[in-house]
Amino acid sequence: MNNPKQPRKLPDFLCIGAQRSGTSWLYENLRAHPHAWLPPIKEIQYFNSLDKPLRRKLNVYFRHLRGRILDDFHEKRPLANLSWDIRYFLGRRSDDWYKGLFRPAANQVAGEISPDYAALELDEIEHIHKLNPKLKIIYLMRDPIERSWSGATKDLARQRRRHLEAVPDDELLKKLSGPGTMARSNHILVLEKWSSIFGSGQIFIGFFDDVEKKPEELVGNIYRFLGLSNSADYIPANLDKKVNAAGEYKSPIPMRFQVPLAIQQIEQLRALSKKFGGHATQWLKRAQEVLDQVNSKGV
Repeated sequence: MNNPKQPRKLPDFLCIGAQRSGTSWLYENLRAHPHAWLPPIKEIQYFNSLDKPLRRKLNVYFRHLRGRILDDFHEKRPLANLSWDIRYFLGRRSDDWYKGLFRPAANQVAGEISPDYAALELDEIEHIHKLNPKLKIIYLMRDPIERSWSGATKDLARQRRRHLEAVPDDELLKKLSGPGTMARSNHILVLEKWSSIFGSGQIFIGFFDDVEKKPEELVGNIYRFLGLSNSADYIPANLDKKVNAAGEYKSPIPMRFQVPLAIQQIEQLRALSKKFGGHATQWLKRAQEVLDQVNSKGV
């Protein structure tokens, strides 16, 4: 239970995304470390809602309220975080309200994971920097083609409880080319904006590929970046457990969508490959193979 007498502080770190890139997995595994403190709600979504319409704020509010009720029911710990819930749900949103949400023990680092922060504008990032210039930033990248498709799957199928076969092609194409999807898949722009405000030494860049292929190494590197012990004693045993996965709604990308996505992302993929190599080069290779296959058919 949260102790209301514990000192309030701004978070030591933020994970800003990307969406559908392993942030829920990271949330669960950071919470498992005894020297890390994260709020009961994964995505506070404070900084990306300051100037948003009331309707959108209420949608987030009631989604979080429902989630807290369900969490207490499933964990059989009703009112386990009562003092925190009272402040979160009844407090007036402000920087002071936000600061009051973080109550780590003296030997813990505190943080928040809100993937929507990746799409913040420069003035919003500057606001965060003024609150805590020493803040550490975590950004997990995923092949932007796969990230876009996974996001569309979640928004158009999973959340609406329908399989992708029931979603019209024009609806999917509109979603895949929409400004929200584009912004959340533009790793180059995200990193340019955040690194222009925070120093490069304050930003950790990880890859979704390693969530699947080298989870122990990835979580250990993140622990070390945050100043946490990455001793084997603190590495969770179930790192390969999928969190917030698409499940039955997961679907491979049909070729009719692979082509426009490859065209859309090819220039960014070239830039990512040049900058990071490794996984990013494999992303580029896959997209180039799609385009080469189309060109060879004279389409």
